[in-house]
Amino acid sequence: MAAIFTKNLQEIWMRCFIVLLFIGLGTMGSLLYSRVARAKNIIEKTNILMQKEIQAKRKLEIELRKQATTDFLTGLYSRRYFFEQLDKEIERSLRSKNTFSILLCDIDDFKLINDTFGHAIGDRVLKTFTSTISSVIRKTDVFARYGGEEFIILAPETPLKSAARLAEKIRKETELFFKFNQFQVTVSIGVSHFHKNDIPDELIHRADQALYNAKEKGKNCISIQSIQKKTVKT
Repeated sequence: MAAIFTKNLQEIWMRCFIVLLFIGLGTMGSLLYSRVARAKNIIEKTNILMQKEIQAKRKLEIELRKQATTDFLTGLYSRRYFFEQLDKEIERSLRSKNTFSILLCDIDDFKLINDTFGHAIGDRVLKTFTSTISSVIRKTDVFARYGGEEFIILAPETPLKSAARLAEKIRKETELFFKFNQFQVTVSIGVSHFHKNDIPDELIHRADQALYNAKEKGKNCISIQSIQKKTVKT
């Protein structure tokens, strides 16, 4: 009888032990699952924060790049960006043996516009000129603000005669459709083209000399400076 009681008692303890063991394992499993879930949640939040930080960094890089390559007032390319593209175009032209041209544009009597109507109107003139010329040139042309009321256009794969036609088109478009407060806005343009022995300064110098000749001629006209340094006025 005592043996049977002892055996039953052992079975009861064994069952209790098993129950307690399962309860313990269940509790440990629950705690482990909870910790894993918390860790997973932390990892997901960290990934989200890292993605936001990466996106913010990319956005900042894009904005800084835009500021470095774009003129704030007109939205055109900056002078710095223009010269970067000029170097690339020189390399490309040397490889392909094609030429390209430079158009240096200067709004006539811009100081008079500022003095007569104020700098706010002067800024509007610059913006209007920008939009007017942007509608005339090709998408492949690099249109930049060179400084003040001066603008510069890089026309890829464009010989001198074609560049002269483009310059005349710009001049006419400005004269025919661009007035501010009954003030006729005109532009003078100097044109030069690339030669295989050119460096950027020489190319720009010829365009600048042609622009000077256009101003001397009476403004609202174009002037062409060839590699032979002979000026043809139109």
